[in-house]
Amino acid sequence: MRNVLPRSSLGALRRPYLLGIALVAPIAVAVLVACGGGGDGMTSAPGSGGEGAQTVASGTLTGLGSIYVNGIEYDDSAATITDDLGNSFPASALKLGMQVQLTGKDPTTSTGMGNAGTIVFTSNLEGPVDSTDATASTVTVLGQTVGVNVDTVWDTTLVNGLAGLTAGELLKVYSLYDGATGRYIASRVEPDAGVTRYKLRGTVSNLDTTAKTYTVGPTKIDYSGLASVPDGLANDKIATAELQTTMGANGWVATGVQLHNNGLPGNHVNVHVRGMIADANSATSFTLDGWPVDASGATFPSGQEGIVEGASVQVDGIVTNGAVIATTVDLQVPGGHHGMDFQVHGPIDGINANRQTFVLRGTLVSYAGDVAFTGGSASDLKVGTKVLVQGKLAADGNTVQAVKISINQ
Repeated sequence: MRNVLPRSSLGALRRPYLLGIALVAPIAVAVLVACGGGGDGMTSAPGSGGEGAQTVASGTLTGLGSIYVNGIEYDDSAATITDDLGNSFPASALKLGMQVQLTGKDPTTSTGMGNAGTIVFTSNLEGPVDSTDATASTVTVLGQTVGVNVDTVWDTTLVNGLAGLTAGELLKVYSLYDGATGRYIASRVEPDAGVTRYKLRGTVSNLDTTAKTYTVGPTKIDYSGLASVPDGLANDKIATAELQTTMGANGWVATGVQLHNNGLPGNHVNVHVRGMIADANSATSFTLDGWPVDASGATFPSGQEGIVEGASVQVDGIVTNGAVIATTVDLQVPGGHHGMDFQVHGPIDGINANRQTFVLRGTLVSYAGDVAFTGGSASDLKVGTKVLVQGKLAADGNTVQAVKISINQ
């Protein structure tokens, strides 16, 4: 049952950010196969827990209809889909580049895909643009500096990407986040016009329990108007605040505060997560998305040299006694293997034959250039035709440039 929680309930009736992860029974679940080199592979394989085993995945959404999370395919037709505030959404709300957290079943040989039970999509920033820096490839939102790169997906309405942004424009930003340095790397940027509240997720510092304020980087949060705050709110914790849209005398006024990753899954639960390394003692001991990782027995497909604070990695492992015991740690490089792989499956919604583009599940696809067709040719592309597109993000950040199109799939 999909229950919609009112936004005012944040801090009182709030499900944890890793929805379902903290609720997963402590049974052995499958370790998903990591995809190396910075690109998202399009293969699905059962993990070591066996075909159809329960699994938890967290990372970038790289495919639609079914969905792909970090290159692993899941059937989302029966999934419960919410945002991180508990509000229910249809599958059409899922977009390429979103950060999602999923619980479900591992792929099987017979179907080639897993099954998603719950999918939660999570943005880190919602608010006005302060400034942009084309040289540094950054945009500042609510005082937070956000990096963009070749793998950042820009909503199709944000023409010209970073160069098209203006001060005061309202954005929603999905990103990887480095809690140690407060560094955001955007995976998707959308317009957020008409929003009735802002949002900021980041590392708590300068907590003042008397004044009831804290800061995230340079941004001050005033939570004095809240009836309650989460147990465990403390410096160095990652928290999300919903904010009024006008700043108060003592900072941005919070209408709700929630802790992120407030606790690991139970022992023997396997996890598959992509994030940015924080608090690295070494390549084999660090924190990832708020979770301690012990990689002393892990394999490193890309080597250990780049496993440092701030690096993006993909980790597979199992929770044991309060830590993720990693089996694989793989470096993820923006633009690696010429960028992420994306996949979109479904009926064509609209087509422009002159421009050699069509719209599929809200995604603009270009079939210009060298495209491998199976099951037909470009002349068979029509509104309603069911296609499977595999491709790369084009230079504009809005378009998937098709590499392969399978018709009537």
